[in-house]
Amino acid sequence: MNDPSELVMQKINWANLILSIYNENRFDFLCITNGFKSDMKHYLELNVSNYNLTANGKYNEIFYALCFSENADDLNQWRLYADDCKGVCLGFDRKAISSFCSNKNYLNLINVEYYDDIRVKAREIAIKYLEKLKKLSDNKNYVELNNLIFTFMSDMEKEFAKYKLSAYKSENEVRLIYKQRFNQFIVNNSPSDIDKENLNKIFFHKKYNRLSLGQEFELSDLGLSSITLGPLNETSLRNIILLLSKYGISINQNNIFKSQIPYRGLS
Repeated sequence: MNDPSELVMQKINWANLILSIYNENRFDFLCITNGFKSDMKHYLELNVSNYNLTANGKYNEIFYALCFSENADDLNQWRLYADDCKGVCLGFDRKAISSFCSNKNYLNLINVEYYDDIRVKAREIAIKYLEKLKKLSDNKNYVELNNLIFTFMSDMEKEFAKYKLSAYKSENEVRLIYKQRFNQFIVNNSPSDIDKENLNKIFFHKKYNRLSLGQEFELSDLGLSSITLGPLNETSLRNIILLLSKYGISINQNNIFKSQIPYRGLS
């Protein structure tokens, strides 16, 4: 799993959008924080500030994404993501992934939804959220209001990863989102104070022009069920079986395929 910067930026955009709609529509209502009535605007501004810290690498949460497609043999994806059709496609059992994610609040399996303009969808959801908060406040239902406010972050975490532009609709993407939370802020802290258990779970790798972070999961945990060789991949079945055997990966040989797409490669 990689730490995709676009997900962090989407989260910040969501937070800023909710704050701007709150100001535009003059949602003037109170919430209860630490036993005192306070303006909801103050709470939203505080959360936006926290999201901005996340973007700068200072906050104590790191998000990772593992991206799947429901298309097993698609030329566009072979060309973009598999070394111009020379790579492989790993197939996973969705039920196994869902089972692996169950009862783990730091893992979410999400079907991506596609929109021509994500901002329209975002505004729709943000307004519904604020209207629900205002109704609870007007009815002086401060207990439920407070509970909903404190789920604000987790609600946004699930929402901000769902949406993508319609231009990518053919990918039929499914995302596995993992949230790693440290016990303290990472920047401006002594290295000796950083949570070693979480730190040891990270592996580092170069991605484009930056050092990137990643997380590893066992293929067996995610239900590896098939392997498809790209249109230009000439690896023999024997060598695939030897590789899998060396690492103790069990897979039915009948589930090792060759892409059926005719493709000569880029000239």
